[in-house]
Amino acid sequence: MPATTTFATLLSELAEELDLGLVISAGTGATTTITESDTGVSELRGPFSSKALPIGSPVSVITGGTVGEDTYVSDWNVSTGVVTLSPAITTGATGFIIWKPLVKHAKNIEKAVSRAHQKCHRVLKVPLTFVPDGEMLAATVADYWTASAGTGSYQSLATPEVAGRVLQISHSSAANIQSNTIPARAADTWYFETAIRATTDTDTATFTVQDILNSTTVSVTYQIGDGATTSRAFQTLRGVFTIPGTADTDARIAFRLAVSGSGTLTAQMAPLIAYPQNAQSFPFTNRVLGPERIGNFYYAYGEASTGGPDERAYSDPITTGGKTVGYSHEGDHIVAHFNFAPVGPVYYDELVYGGALTAMADTTILAPQYVKQWAKAEIYDFLMRGEMLAGHKADNGAPLPSIFRPLRNAAVKEATWSQFEPELLNVVGRR
Repeated sequence: MPATTTFATLLSELAEELDLGLVISAGTGATTTITESDTGVSELRGPFSSKALPIGSPVSVITGGTVGEDTYVSDWNVSTGVVTLSPAITTGATGFIIWKPLVKHAKNIEKAVSRAHQKCHRVLKVPLTFVPDGEMLAATVADYWTASAGTGSYQSLATPEVAGRVLQISHSSAANIQSNTIPARAADTWYFETAIRATTDTDTATFTVQDILNSTTVSVTYQIGDGATTSRAFQTLRGVFTIPGTADTDARIAFRLAVSGSGTLTAQMAPLIAYPQNAQSFPFTNRVLGPERIGNFYYAYGEASTGGPDERAYSDPITTGGKTVGYSHEGDHIVAHFNFAPVGPVYYDELVYGGALTAMADTTILAPQYVKQWAKAEIYDFLMRGEMLAGHKADNGAPLPSIFRPLRNAAVKEATWSQFEPELLNVVGRR
């Protein structure tokens, strides 16, 4: 897994690589001024004229103070290196980017880089599940999970842990986090699989299935694990349960991760697969926009009774030998329809795209070179459109071509055909 890269780092590198801004990484700031504090550095001091740093140049605050604030240069003292800001920022900044005036406002560059990140993608093995965002890839945890207390969040694990993104509940005392309610059919048998862990030796992580109507815990038959662990390594849980209720209107369930113990408590849960054992149709969350983002399907197997997701292996594609899968659009989501009932936990290949970047501390695990390739295309496109709207003309009245058009076109071509551009290859059994 690559190291994470922050939004602020991407902006700083792009400002320098595209010569669109001056990055000041060490400054002494007040609400209306910033002074460079690097020893021996003279980027803001010297025999310059005011044209070198025009009044009205946009400014991004990237460290210190209120990170993410935007303002403008209103004055510049070349002998002292003091930059005056207007409007005033909330508190003094220690790092900032002074953009060239042609970007008009710092947010224009920030939004362009965010758009670029959303164009970047990678191929992931994603679980097929009836649990809303059981794959744990959504942008906002609160859309799919509700914490009884404390903080619920998604966490991306670092190497060598391979569970990917996990659900986390943290609190100063016992707490839990519960999935959205799932409608079900009374008396159906469901299969489930996940893995849980406690992050300190004094905590206990507990997994349960909740009967929503009666506010009770559903009885589970475990094939692996027993629903609770004090282990700091992920422990696989696998089993079956029967949907309670005497009528389908009674049948509503939810899944819950709880933590108990002493001190600061934290528990984590890996992606959660759960589905009726006879199911042949599986819904996708509306994050998946279409079948073109879905590749082959695989059975997952191999976890031991004391193991976790790091011991998982995958079969060959399962839609072969007359077994097929088709898709339907059901309003705000799509559904996969198999011509057979899967006999175990299923994962599929998905093109997963980057989310929006908004805060300077937001991070990406996508290769920064890949993000910057698309960012250059987005930035040059913005600059080109701004130049076209300005309507610059030659002396004979003919419109002047944008100097950014060839740069935009070259950047789009480079990003589209880059070594980072993954594809879904050899997809079989799709009808």
